[in-house]
Amino acid sequence: MKIVHLIGYFQPEFGYKEYYIARNQAKKGHEVHVITSNKVMPLHEYGGLAKRLGLPASRDRGKEQLGETVLDGIIVHRLPGIFEIKDFILLKGVKKLLEVIKPDIVHAYAPNQGSTIFGPLYKDHFKYFLIGDDQILPETLKPYKSFLGMVRYQLFQRFFNWFYYKKCDVIFCPNQATKDYLDKYYHCKEKTKLVPLGYESDFFYFDKTGREEVRKKFQFTDKDFLIVLIGRITEDKGFDFVIKACADLMREGSLKILLVGEGDFKEDLKNLVNSLELAGKVFFEDFISEKSLYKYFSAGDLGVWAKRPSVGISNAIACKLPVLVPDNQFVDHLVAFGNGITFEKGSKKDFQEKLKTIVKRKDIYSKLKYNTERAQKYFDYSNLALADLESYKENLKS
Repeated sequence: MKIVHLIGYFQPEFGYKEYYIARNQAKKGHEVHVITSNKVMPLHEYGGLAKRLGLPASRDRGKEQLGETVLDGIIVHRLPGIFEIKDFILLKGVKKLLEVIKPDIVHAYAPNQGSTIFGPLYKDHFKYFLIGDDQILPETLKPYKSFLGMVRYQLFQRFFNWFYYKKCDVIFCPNQATKDYLDKYYHCKEKTKLVPLGYESDFFYFDKTGREEVRKKFQFTDKDFLIVLIGRITEDKGFDFVIKACADLMREGSLKILLVGEGDFKEDLKNLVNSLELAGKVFFEDFISEKSLYKYFSAGDLGVWAKRPSVGISNAIACKLPVLVPDNQFVDHLVAFGNGITFEKGSKKDFQEKLKTIVKRKDIYSKLKYNTERAQKYFDYSNLALADLESYKENLKS
């Protein structure tokens, strides 16, 4: 099968679904192509992130990366951009490549990235099966946040979206909230399909040696119950909420927190820890590369995401780590196998009650731990990568 993944920015150094899906399809013997730009997405604080990863500070990958390369069995085609504004980029030469490749399936991601529009634009001409993929987050349920954003949306983005959704044969949604949003505003209920974000089992798995290494580094004992908070440290993640809500339980017992990552809110959190007199209870680790994070997930006893959903939840599942997450349609499916517990979003009281249950009831915790193995099979990208082919075959039958 010939499969093309079409996306404005392809960044295997950061992980992301499009890389893992393509990688696993290639491993299964399919001819897999990625058509993308030669730039890194304009990420917040990219300069600092690039430095920590040992990458060039410039978003431009350079002329040497233009054209065709092969990565993990994926044929990557990096094309020059002809227009870019924020994270919207149009590429030069997509039609010519599609004509050469002659794909059976085109998987076009993120209509807000612009070049996705070439997927629906050339669909009828080249007669391929078109998969749409929109990973809408809570903060993007409203299509714009400012006057300029409204102008941009009203002038062209909404027309792009309508055309994109209309031409897709199927649209993958990572959660029920996204699915409901697209059903309501774009009237495409018959096309939407729930395909969650998963994990790459080559990079994320439970590792006993890694667990011991990390716990030894911070001098955690076997009696310590460790909460790990992993991700970019920004104010909207709710890390401060977790520290405050856990304060009393940390003071009275062996509960501890390890926060892994960098961000502009890190110093505020350190000041908060000092003000609450939690030295020796809350620990900070610097930025850790994606391919070493499995050790930190393995070291924890519980992963907590208090506000925003994150791909880290799926990675925690891969490392047999139970999770505590808000009760909403963005993450409910991630604990559907009994591998985690939800709490009422924003409720300190409910969070504390659920946390005490997990920490103090060994029977309940053991069950959560056991159920992570059930969840692992479902969220493994080696299985989720088959959704493209399954949808293609279902379409042929119908």
